[in-house]
Order: sequence, then structure tokens, then C-alpha cells
Amino acid sequence: MISTGGNAQVQNINLKITRAKNTIKNGMNDPTTVIMVILVVVLAYLVIAPIGSMVINTFTVGVRDSSVSGGNVGDITGAFYKRVFNSRVSSVYFYKPLMRTLFVAIMVSIIAIPLGGLLAWFMVKTDLPGKKWMSSLMMLPYIMPSWTFAVVWLTIFKNRRLGGSAGVLESFGFTSPDWLAYGAFPIIICEAFHLFPFAYSLFSNSLKSMDIQLEESARIVGAPRSVITRRIILPLMLPATLSAFLLIFTRVIGSFGTPYILGTGVKYTILPTSLYAAFRSGETGVTAVIAVCMILVGVMLISLDSFLLKDNKRFVTIGIKGSIQRLTPL
Repeated sequence: MISTGGNAQVQNINLKITRAKNTIKNGMNDPTTVIMVILVVVLAYLVIAPIGSMVINTFTVGVRDSSVSGGNVGDITGAFYKRVFNSRVSSVYFYKPLMRTLFVAIMVSIIAIPLGGLLAWFMVKTDLPGKKWMSSLMMLPYIMPSWTFAVVWLTIFKNRRLGGSAGVLESFGFTSPDWLAYGAFPIIICEAFHLFPFAYSLFSNSLKSMDIQLEESARIVGAPRSVITRRIILPLMLPATLSAFLLIFTRVIGSFGTPYILGTGVKYTILPTSLYAAFRSGETGVTAVIAVCMILVGVMLISLDSFLLKDNKRFVTIGIKGSIQRLTPL
């Protein structure tokens, strides 16, 4: 004899199964759900699977890792983490490149953000002639590959330290010092001119969407231009500034072409070039550890950007853009 409670449980299970079937059926008839499922599958194949494989390689001995780990192929080991974080070559593989990467990223942001903000101010807040075509021209440096700036820099400032043909300046009798031709300084300048369109685009959109009545009200009560800029415009530009800084910072961390061209010859390595050097030497486990560290840094920066923007969304500027009506005589 089946109890009433047992019948109720069976009915509940059947009801849940029916609801699940109906949900799946309705979802398959919805184009957005189908597209979402396809994108999830593609994401899992192109992103999640490679990252998972990379994480496994950080503690699994590969075919070319026996000399580093001292184990057999397929063994579980922590030798790669020890080699990257706590060995005689840790500073070469990780710590020096990390410090240089952070230094370059901060300096590039310090140059690119004011440059992009200044150009955005001129394009939005002034009556410069030819603003339309100049505004499109501002995005050209980012469209170009970053290594093209490095090639141009070498063509102009190259000296004979690395051999080969002379640079343009050396052909005219001026020999560029090493700090000007290679290393941190040219990397920072080239990356800044490549990435300032990030800041320009964000600041331009922010200035265009800003309520002009806020500035007009401040002028009416007699506030000078410096006070309007400091107390009204800059606070409203803070979310765009934070986004520009984190986007440029993240982009520099993943940049390879410019640091490789301008830094490898003088052994100025950052994380991407250090990763490439480990890969060239056949240390796949060490390469995987460095790559995972770079991914974690990028994820932390993106998470910080989302958190800061979410925090800024608590403050909303409410206003109506004013308009000027031209009166005509009757």
C-alpha cells in the first residue's frame, strides 16, 4: 500500500521534470537563449579549456620539463612554482619583470591619460576648425599595431650597440644614448602614444554627456574657471579616469611587440617577454606559471574596475540639458 506522502513526492518530482522540459522547450524557441548557449560553448572551448589546461601544466611534469622538476613525465610537482617564486632565477623570471611591468604600466598611464583628456577637452569644449576629421584621426594610433611605433623609434634613435644599420640621427652625426634608444623610456613613450586613444574616447563621451547647466549655474554665481573645473568637471570625470587607467594598465601588461623590440636587446624584460623567454627555453611548466600570474593580475584589475564603477554609480547627476532659442522679430 502506497502512502499519501509517497504519492505527493512522486507528483512533485514529475512536476519538476515537466517544468524543466517546458523551460528547455521554451528556451530553444527563444533565439536569444540559443545564441547564449552557443556563446557559452564557444567560450568554454576557446577560453576555459585552454586556461584549465594551462593550470594543469603548472604542476604536471611535461616532456621537456624533466631537467627542471627532476621527475618523470606526468608526475605532480611544485618545482615550477618554486623555480618562479623561490629560486636563484626567480628575480630573472618573475620579480624583476613584474616590477618593470608595473613601472611601465604606471608611467604609460601617467602620460596617456592627461594627453587623452587634454585632446578630448579641445575636441569637445572648443571650436577648433576641422574637429570632425581630427576626432577620427585621434583613434588612428590605436588602430596601428603597437610594434610599428617601436620600429619607427628604432629607425630614428638606433645606435650601434646592437649592430646593423645606423639610425637617422646617427646618420646626421648624433649618437643616441642607450637609455634613449632602448629600454624603459622608449617603451613608455611608444606605449603611451599607442594607448592614449583609450583615454580620449572615454573622456570625450563623458564630456559630451555632461549637463552644461551645471557649468552655466556656476558661472552665474561667479565661480571662476578653475573652481568650475576642480569642483564640477573633474569629479564628474572620475569614473572615466578610473576606467581609462585600468584599461591602459591592463593593456600594457599584455603588450609584447614593443617591449620585445625595444627591450630584448638590452635585457630589459617585462612579464610578456619573460614568458616568451621561458617558452623559448623549453620550460613549459615555468611558462604556464608566469602566464597564470599574468591572467590573475588582469582579472584583479578588471574586477577592481567593475567594483569602482559600481561604487560610482551610487551618485547620479540629475539635470536637463539647456537649449538656446533664437528669437526672431515679429
